Amino acid sequence: MNITEQAHFDELYNRHLRTLKLRGMSDTTIDSYARAVRRVAEHFDCSPEKLSTEQLEVYFAGLVNSHSWSTVKIDRNGLQFFWQYVLKKDWQWIEIIKAPKVQTLPDILSVSEVEHLIAVTYRLRYKVFILATYSIETIQKATTHMDRGGAQGLANLQVFCPSSALQQQLHKYPTIIFLT
Repeated sequence: MNITEQAHFDELYNRHLRTLKLRGMSDTTIDSYARAVRRVAEHFDCSPEKLSTEQLEVYFAGLVNSHSWSTVKIDRNGLQFFWQYVLKKDWQWIEIIKAPKVQTLPDILSVSEVEHLIAVTYRLRYKVFILATYSIETIQKATTHMDRGGAQGLANLQVFCPSSALQQQLHKYPTIIFLT
């Protein structure tokens, strides 16, 4: 960038920082979004407002190969904010880049889901880890409930646990019934 272009970019960049602050963004978000604008400006050696859709596609294709998807999404959001609030232009970011959808496990697994997870796991150490993690978490939740006096008025607290975890059913709370 020549001196005039750099001065124009600096003005836009400062307006970007000011707008982020005025819209109540956290310091981390401000830093991340500002880094995204600086990164694209340094990559093309020009103000981001002069970039075409094709240039942004090439830029994001390279970014996907060199950075994590979370970084790519943050940069996309930072540039989208820059376009929308600083340049006051519409930016079709969906057509440029879209992160893959990730399927996550639910927070609570049913007994059959845990047993299936253990059954399809081939390495013994992973089976033991899954079994121990699920069993310990289940028992801790139950005993925490008991320690807090949560079982007052309850005859029994029912805790669902895989049958394979019940081989060593020794616990200090006889009112807990482990169901398989």
